[in-house]
Parts: sequence; C-alpha cells; structure tokens
Amino acid sequence: FSHALEMFSSQKRALLETTSCLLIIGNLHLLLNEVEKGGEKIQQALTLRSEKLGPENPQTKICQYYLGLSYHLQAKFQDASKSYEKAFKCSISDQTYMFCLHYNAACACKSSKRQREALEYFQLARDYLVKAHPQHPGLALCLHNIGELFYKSAKFDISLLQYKRALEIYEKASPVNTVALSICQTDIGNLYLEMGFHDKAHTFFEKALENRKKWLAETHSLTIESMNNMGIILSKLGKNDEALSYYQKCLEARINLYGEEHKKVADIYSNIGNVYLKMKKNEDALKSQKKALEIRLKVLPKYHHRIADSYLNL
Repeated sequence: FSHALEMFSSQKRALLETTSCLLIIGNLHLLLNEVEKGGEKIQQALTLRSEKLGPENPQTKICQYYLGLSYHLQAKFQDASKSYEKAFKCSISDQTYMFCLHYNAACACKSSKRQREALEYFQLARDYLVKAHPQHPGLALCLHNIGELFYKSAKFDISLLQYKRALEIYEKASPVNTVALSICQTDIGNLYLEMGFHDKAHTFFEKALENRKKWLAETHSLTIESMNNMGIILSKLGKNDEALSYYQKCLEARINLYGEEHKKVADIYSNIGNVYLKMKKNEDALKSQKKALEIRLKVLPKYHHRIADSYLNL
C-alpha cells in the first residue's frame, strides 16, 4: 500500500485513489495498534479531500469518521466525539455505516461521562439497524449499552427490556458471542438483584457461570467474577454453606490470578467474613474481616470507602 501511495502521488492520479490508499494505510496502522501513525495518514486523507472536494462532501465525511475512530482508540474521547459529529451531516445512505458512526460516537460520549448524549447516539444507532437488520450483533451491543445507561439512571424496567432484547439476539447469533452473552446474563442478574428478585437473579448468574465455565477457562477473570456473583446471591437467599463454597473457590482463583495483596482479594475476604457472621461463626468472621482490612490498608488510598467498610465490619 505504501508503494501504491507513492505511485499515485508521483503520477498525480485521481484524488480518490490517493486518499483511499491513505485511508487503507491508516486503518492498517490502527489494526496493528499503531494508532498515532494511523491517525496521521487518515488526517492527510481528510485534509486532501477537504481541500479538493469540500468539507461537506460524503467522501470527506468518511475520512472524518475514521479520524474520530483513531482518536477513540487513543482515548481522546472529546476529539473523537467532535470528529464523529462532523461526520454525521452527510448524505450517505448505507445503514450499517451510519450505525457504526453513531455507535462509535455513543461509545466516545459514554467514555467521557456524557451519558445523556451517549444514550441519544445509541438510540439513533439502534434505529438504523432495527428495521433492516433486526438480528444484527451490533444491534444487540447497542441495546445492551442502552440498558446499561437506563440501569445507571435507576430506570430498571426500561433497562430490563433492553437487556432482554439484546439477550435474545445474542442467543440466536451464529456463532454465539460467548463473552457478550455471559456479560448480558450477568447484567440482568445484577438488575434483578437490585430490584430484589433474588430467585431470578440466581437463575441468570447461574447461566452466566455455566457459559463461562464452558467457553472460558476456570481461571479466567470473568469466570471468577461469576463465582463471586453466585456467592453474593446464595448469601442473599440464605444458603450460606453454598455461598461460602463459591467464595472460597473465588478466593483461591483470585489469589492465583492477582496475588495475595489485591483489592479484589480483599473484597472476597470481606464477603467470606459476612457469611461467617450470618452463620454465627464470629471468630472466623473477625479473622476474615481483619485480613480484608490488612490488604486494603496496603493497596488502597488512605480514605478509600472500602477501608471505612472494613472498619465498620470489624
């Protein structure tokens, strides 16, 4: 591609050929995680098209979109949002392209804590696919994100509807996106837990754990997270022996994964202490809570709320 670009440039070939080559090289750099180099090539293509075709030309807008993507990958979310917004005003009728444009803009807004704008862009992205491609995996991702944003604003009924629509698409996908499916099941479980429907939460946490054991390693961080979730919900259901069993498996796995002195290890010690307290095993509870505090004092800032929690538990 670099050789082709030299040929196009030296021979004064058509602008679209030259800038398309720049875009291809830029995107190859992005795929190779050479994001700054990719952004430079895309910026060159954008500058050429802006000068020769005008900033409102659809071909220029495509460059603007890819520049936004390069900023996004560099975690420059404000710059990414500006580039995406400039790319919106175009006459391109490709529904998938417009979905990608709005979806990425939504992700950039979400990452920069602009939740209201993120929700608007996710909803626009959804609308581009919902009629033309109702089973598109991208639609599931979009619905999942919409559900998450409604969850954060405590609109649980709307959140649950979005999650379940996403789950239906994930389950029908071929091949199945196993990670996305289990994350959606976990999020539904957390939502039911928040709403106080513990039996339903247990069902979805259990499904997520089964899928993660099937498709991921037992030592994978997501599988370990599911073990912790099972401990939480079983404790809520009063099944303390089963909860303790999951917590102990989770503790061993997290120590192997993160080492003894890690905040996630401290969280499990605290959870184990809470279960022992319910079982009226006060000495064991005290021992676990002291261990949690000891780790948190080493790895967390002095006034972190988890340290306060540990003192309260003691």
